[in-house]
Amino acid sequence: EVTEAPRFGLPSYTRTGLHSFPTAHRHKDGHVVHLEISANVLHDDGVKILVGLARDVTERVAAEEQLARLTRQQQLILGSAAEGIIGLDREGNVTLVNPAAARILGTTPDKLVGRQAHDTFFPPHAAESGNGNAPCILCACLQERNAEHQDDATFSRMDGTKFPAEFSISSLRDEAADVGAVLVFRDMTERRR
Repeated sequence: EVTEAPRFGLPSYTRTGLHSFPTAHRHKDGHVVHLEISANVLHDDGVKILVGLARDVTERVAAEEQLARLTRQQQLILGSAAEGIIGLDREGNVTLVNPAAARILGTTPDKLVGRQAHDTFFPPHAAESGNGNAPCILCACLQERNAEHQDDATFSRMDGTKFPAEFSISSLRDEAADVGAVLVFRDMTERRR
């Protein structure tokens, strides 16, 4: 709806063009209503005309706040875990690294994300490691959607040194689609000693 703006009372910052801004108001029953205001200020023969739209975004704001809380909680959980936790996509590339995983592997999370697990830290394919025809556990998990546990693996740190590891790997599904796997591992060096 186009309404003529009063010749007085317009904020001094109101100028020609489109303006958008969030605002919040308290409803008469006490709850807060979040609005997204879009206003277009036009000039017609020296008269300012305000074309405005107010959209109730209360549910969106609540969803964004809930998402922020869940994201923060996830970060706290991943950051507090003593075990290394790594997310992998369907091709075995690293998508998520918690601080413990980076510390155990001797690097930082950003240097692991995007790298291939086999080329970086995970035991090589069984055929390359002399285990005969045994399938690669990581490959089997990603292809067959299963879960595996191994308590006598050998992982590699980023500097090339090896360490004994215990790990579990489980496939990840999002609704009906396979999206990768989650790998949880720990350095067993002290326990072996």
